[in-house]
Amino acid sequence: MKRVLHLLLVFLLVLSIAGCSSSTLTMQKYSQLREGMSYQDASRIIGAKGKLIQKIETNTGHVTEIYKWEDGQIAILVGFGNGRLQTKSQKGL
Repeated sequence: MKRVLHLLLVFLLVLSIAGCSSSTLTMQKYSQLREGMSYQDASRIIGAKGKLIQKIETNTGHVTEIYKWEDGQIAILVGFGNGRLQTKSQKGL
């Protein structure tokens, strides 16, 4: 499941789906994002709310959410499984 989530993040990043605007995207903040943290923790580190771009619920109750932070050519995508960070991807940092 984690590999599928990572591939989905990379695919969405390549497509450059429109996200929210933020001027706070840095490699330093991206590097602070850790597996297991909540969306609220990630948003606090980045300094802005992300845009929910994908939500998948399985029949077993697993919920996957993908959020995007974007500023021009810079983007951060973060995937959460059942509310906890599982994978991240960036472009342009």
